[in-house]
Amino acid sequence: MMARQGRPLVVVLSGAPGVGKSTVATRLAVRLGISRIVTTDTIREVLRTVIPATVLPELHASTYELDIPPAYAGFERQANVVASATATVAARLATERRSVQLEGAHLLPGYVTRSLAGHSADPIVVERLLVLDDAGVHRAAEVPGP
Repeated sequence: MMARQGRPLVVVLSGAPGVGKSTVATRLAVRLGISRIVTTDTIREVLRTVIPATVLPELHASTYELDIPPAYAGFERQANVVASATATVAARLATERRSVQLEGAHLLPGYVTRSLAGHSADPIVVERLLVLDDAGVHRAAEVPGP
């Protein structure tokens, strides 16, 4: 285990569905001794209970079905809301000096780092974007429901 000098560790794994984020997150959390894993799917489900579809229809649609012009606008709007809520959870845990592993397709690269810049706990933020080089492996991955 790495010495953190009392600073919480925030590990962020983002990437397209099916690249292995959940698998890597679980294994990495065990290796680093992090007991909290927060997924953007969970955050999105919670947000759906408090933000009605009439206010933010993109939040209530499957990520795979968002085709609002211009290209990716629906996903970007969905991702901004989910990433913001996820960063808020990370900030709360950092305030409590608790480490966390964040993972999900909605985590835009750099978002959590920018959100936690200047935080009083001075968390160590490590962000990684996971990709698969082999398109066949990615296509063979199971695609979750909404």
